[in-house]
Amino acid sequence: MYSQQYSGLHQFALPGPATPHSRAPSLIIPPAQQNGACSYPQGTTLIGKPIHFTEGQFAGRTIRAELQELQAASFGRKYAKVDRRPLDPPPVAWLRLFEVHNAGTDAETEIELDYDHIHCLGLMCTVDLLPVAQPPQEPASPYSSAGSSSIYDGFAHAGSMSPPGYSLPRSPGSMSQVDSYTGAALPQKATTALAGTTFVAVDPIPLPEKGKTCLLFTFNDLAVKTEGYFILNYRFFDLFSRPTGHTDQPIQADCCGKTFRIYSSKEVPPLGASTELTKHLLRYGVRVNVRETERKRKKKSDSGTTQSQNPASPYTTTRVPDRLNTSDASDDD
Repeated sequence: MYSQQYSGLHQFALPGPATPHSRAPSLIIPPAQQNGACSYPQGTTLIGKPIHFTEGQFAGRTIRAELQELQAASFGRKYAKVDRRPLDPPPVAWLRLFEVHNAGTDAETEIELDYDHIHCLGLMCTVDLLPVAQPPQEPASPYSSAGSSSIYDGFAHAGSMSPPGYSLPRSPGSMSQVDSYTGAALPQKATTALAGTTFVAVDPIPLPEKGKTCLLFTFNDLAVKTEGYFILNYRFFDLFSRPTGHTDQPIQADCCGKTFRIYSSKEVPPLGASTELTKHLLRYGVRVNVRETERKRKKKSDSGTTQSQNPASPYTTTRVPDRLNTSDASDDD
């Protein structure tokens, strides 16, 4: 199915802290290797910039990537080994790819790719956890629009993603609501407090209101081990495409999401009905849990027995078959 140029998986170095036996991918091009179709000044990253590829499905083409948080987590319960609950609703990042013509000139133009005609294998996204200060207002709940028919109700808007005190310089030519970190003003990472799946592959999902197929990364199995306020830093890379002058696969795009809160087990609010986007993802085979109604906290009666505050049928959660559901999380409090 793929040509020999896709055989570089064994050479990929996962982004992360360097160890004596591993090397994180460099985002800086050595001067001696700046002899390709386009060159990059020393000390600059490739994040959000037009990149000329020499290997992979984009070989010989110049591509610019954009990443945006499409659905933000509202809250989560502190992780516990016995009974953990992933962030809710599941965070979703949206990837856009543009082919750039005449890069670096006055005649520079770009055209968004047709995602029905690209190979999705190897397009990956990872997340880091960043602690932030408590916001002036509690993060808004996406459940307030759960009854609407639009799958975009509750979507995050990248223009309001930055935590207080952190500036997000814009990438030239990017969408008005898309921001990109340079990495200079990021708070200290707390990624070790994440539990679950921090690397996910892309899902090509048709979005009717966009009128086309979109590339989405769904983090349906993320939990946090500590209480507090956090944001997610999403980073996109391509396993099988290599830029000019690079020996590994650099981060091509990143973005930061909206603030969410992690509660203790006693303080966590009830789960609302799933967002329309979450339901839409399930219909296209993405492994997510869907609730049709609000899941309210159980309370004890005078007799000591536990009663639910929700008089509706207990069968309010629709799950994918066990063979598809990879999360061992429980929705019960």
